[in-house]
Amino acid sequence: MHNSPNLQHWDASVARYLAHWRALGRSYRPEEWALGNVRAFLLRHAAEDLDSALFDAWRSSARRLSSSSRVKREVAVYNFCRFRRRDEPACFLPDALTITRRQVNAPPTLITPEHVVNLLQYVAALPVIPSIPLRRPVLRMAFVLLYTAGLRRGELARLTLADVAAEAGVLRIRASKFHKSRWVPLSPSATGELRRYLAARHAVHPVPTDDAPLLCRPAAGRSTAKRCTRRCVARCRSPGSGPDGLGYTTSGTASPSPP
Repeated sequence: MHNSPNLQHWDASVARYLAHWRALGRSYRPEEWALGNVRAFLLRHAAEDLDSALFDAWRSSARRLSSSSRVKREVAVYNFCRFRRRDEPACFLPDALTITRRQVNAPPTLITPEHVVNLLQYVAALPVIPSIPLRRPVLRMAFVLLYTAGLRRGELARLTLADVAAEAGVLRIRASKFHKSRWVPLSPSATGELRRYLAARHAVHPVPTDDAPLLCRPAAGRSTAKRCTRRCVARCRSPGSGPDGLGYTTSGTASPSPP
């Protein structure tokens, strides 16, 4: 954090709070980011500390965020203020009853083969961009794996070439939910799609490293696959997209016929 004459007391309290929890083995990086965001807000308003009016104004500035993101930010600040109360009984503490409540997400809808065909047709019609030669193959492979293997988008984005056994038709999903790993068998048609994609990838990037992402360019970020699949689903207005995957499917489902 940058030093500021007006926020030295705030900085000292934050440093003490983070050191306390990190001594217990917690990373507290999201909390550090949230408190840094509050600090930047205080600097913009030339304030030395947080009070009720500033807290409400800070919360209002984040209305564009989802309810779950707002809850995490506000709870992080609330817990920090509770920690400060141990040594500073007069410091501001938000009313717990005013913390944003999580909104109930709409239940996911199962994706049908017709929905996936629509997505593949949309991908096939995307314009060719010379600087991104693997755009269509990457997105097609992404939707095939999401649908036939039941992967979450985060699992898909983290796949590397080392996680793929194309000849056996098996994917290794590492340290996913609850830090568990698993092997996922692919159907014969999905295995064929995977082999064709790897051949196309090899033609563009002939000497990849084992830790290179499976579904994006070596120089691209690992979130590329997540952003692109989300954008395609939104463009197609498919009715069955949950927050993590295309729907509940079992591995081994045959991939839809090419459009």
